[in-house]
Amino acid sequence: MSAQIMDNRQKRELTTVIFDYGCVISLPQDEECVKRMYTLAGLSPEEFKRNYRSFRADYDRGALTAEEYWVKVTGDRGNNLSQEKLNRLIKEDIKSWTRTNPAVIEWALKLKKEGKRLALLSNMPEDCAEYIREEFSDWLSRFDIIVFSYEIGINKPEPGIFKYCLDLLGEAPKNCLFIDDTEKNITTARELGMDGIVFKDLTSITEPAVKIYNLPPVIEISSITSGRTDSI
Repeated sequence: MSAQIMDNRQKRELTTVIFDYGCVISLPQDEECVKRMYTLAGLSPEEFKRNYRSFRADYDRGALTAEEYWVKVTGDRGNNLSQEKLNRLIKEDIKSWTRTNPAVIEWALKLKKEGKRLALLSNMPEDCAEYIREEFSDWLSRFDIIVFSYEIGINKPEPGIFKYCLDLLGEAPKNCLFIDDTEKNITTARELGMDGIVFKDLTSITEPAVKIYNLPPVIEISSITSGRTDSI
């Protein structure tokens, strides 16, 4: 990145920070939950993960119900997927994404106190989204806008979901910073005129936050928070 581009960004007044949920606000998917899911499904780890990813986009955009998704993942075609097994798979799937990164959450809330607007923009199916919206309402209530893909039938990196979020915010793209762990999602955001940071770890946020955007650093917190799994 050239010094000139960095200087231009330093002069830009960011009003809004838009966060992805998975692997940004949340930690990576819990492998213990994944193990329980592929055991329940009666699949090898490799086959389960392949099927889980292959049909996930349709599930995230609301094109598949939970039952339809898990029938495809397990290959049971409805013959052996009992309601009990379905419920357990849904529960483990939700639980696998409920470990949150307190440092990122604290940083977001600090930005809010300093006058920045916050948005959450995530590819997520209805079951997971409803749980997260309720379970983490203490800090999610501080976000100005929350957009889950299942609600509008569009997933990242499709431009439509970004435009929908911007319309709800009423913000110009140039005033927004988007943070996501996936490069192709950041590419779309940048093509629409937003700034973007590919999240890899806390350092990947802190350096540009301080040096480019004049935002406070992210302070690492050792504890990990999780939702109440008994409520799933």
